[in-house]
Amino acid sequence: MTDDHQPGVRLRLTDGAFAPASWVYLWRRPSGEVLYIGATGLPPAVRTWLHLSDVDPAIGRVAAEVPEALTGEIEVCGFAVPTGIDRQAVRRGVQALVEGAPRPADIDEDAWATAGDIVTGLSSP
Repeated sequence: MTDDHQPGVRLRLTDGAFAPASWVYLWRRPSGEVLYIGATGLPPAVRTWLHLSDVDPAIGRVAAEVPEALTGEIEVCGFAVPTGIDRQAVRRGVQALVEGAPRPADIDEDAWATAGDIVTGLSSP
């Protein structure tokens, strides 16, 4: 392989596990409309595949609950959640920010700041 060929995908593992291990991800249209916000311990590509492929509605949640996400162009954006920060709290924070709602009382400062970074990252190229 010559130097100008780079792998299409790089998987980071630490001690036999995917790293990072926490993600918040958003399904959105090119217009910016957010259709779904999730949190997972799986790489976003794997979780996206499960959303599309698994017939169990608890696993294939997007296909079951947001059928409009299965038409047209969709972008799934995944953001790593730093170790020690509750990914579900970050997901709720992102949801609040996307909806223009105030910070929920049960979200600590670190999770809220991470949610803010994610929403800011959505507008970056």
